[in-house]
Amino acid sequence: MFPRIKTRFVFGAPAAAFLAASCANPPPPPEPPRPPPAVTIRDAPADFTEITDGIAPAADIEALIAPYREQLDEQLAVVLGHAAGEFTKADPEGTLDNLVAEALLHAARRHARDTVHVSLVNEGGLRIPLAAGPILMRHAYELLPFENFVVVLSLSGARLEELADQVARTSGEPIAGWTMELDGDDAVRVRVGGEPVDPDGTYRLATVDYLVNGGGAWSVLWEVAPHGREDLDILIRTAFVEYLREHGTVSPVLDGRIRRAGDPGEEPAPHPGPRGTLTARGQNPPGIRAAMHPGLPLRFTVSRRKGNVLCQSQYTFGSYQASLCVAPRANSPAIHLSSRLASPAPHRSLCSGGLIHGLPKEDEG
Repeated sequence: MFPRIKTRFVFGAPAAAFLAASCANPPPPPEPPRPPPAVTIRDAPADFTEITDGIAPAADIEALIAPYREQLDEQLAVVLGHAAGEFTKADPEGTLDNLVAEALLHAARRHARDTVHVSLVNEGGLRIPLAAGPILMRHAYELLPFENFVVVLSLSGARLEELADQVARTSGEPIAGWTMELDGDDAVRVRVGGEPVDPDGTYRLATVDYLVNGGGAWSVLWEVAPHGREDLDILIRTAFVEYLREHGTVSPVLDGRIRRAGDPGEEPAPHPGPRGTLTARGQNPPGIRAAMHPGLPLRFTVSRRKGNVLCQSQYTFGSYQASLCVAPRANSPAIHLSSRLASPAPHRSLCSGGLIHGLPKEDEG
């Protein structure tokens, strides 16, 4: 057997002193980094290259893009029509505003699946004025540079009048097919096709998707349900191009469609008639059979002149009565016809297009 050995650990005095000192005096924290020494910049030379037409083009880049530039320049130089005067924006009504709004309404009526009564577009989307003379494709892109598609909305008459109030708060905007007077922030005497708005009726309004999708300041357009929206596969710029190509020469017109309450409207001068025979072209509206046949002569009387537009009070075909406005084309006896049935179905187009025979020279615009 081995003897049992007891082991005893004894700390000496030096170890005990070290432990006591460690507990009483912890190590000091590290010093923070010192900031870098201050530097004074005495001189900072820079070279500037001024970009002007005097810089010689890079031959290789020019050769690469030349075919595309020539093709684009050729397309942009196409003449779409002619302006008989200058078209500009203005509040509450401008000649450029009216032209674009009319083009928008014209396209919507052609491409939509049902009747379109009125149009509205934001004046801020019209980017340049149009000078008198040829209107080129280049001008169409400069005037309407945004890829905004035409949209048709179905609104109740009450909502349409609310929209008119919102238009009044922005001091007037481009409209067509309806009229209003601006009394401060309210729109009064709102008319569609010359008739008071029926609060319970339904009106179809042409505008652009930018305004319907949350742009602009007119919340009425944002709140239309999906079933009340018809998206057309046509840009407003394309609508403008089609309008110019069809009409040829356009004249600046201010007709008081949107004006401040109390401002005098344009009173047309009396204009005697009769003035000739109308040969109608175009299609009958849905539900009106044989109301007017293409090529059917229809005699009418011009009763008044409004700006550059001759307005006839009324004509009759069978049991249908309608009002008629014709806009002369320059250097041509052809006159564009825009007619609206007064009874039995208001707010419906009767036909489009027309030819006036035998008009005196002074009535050709």
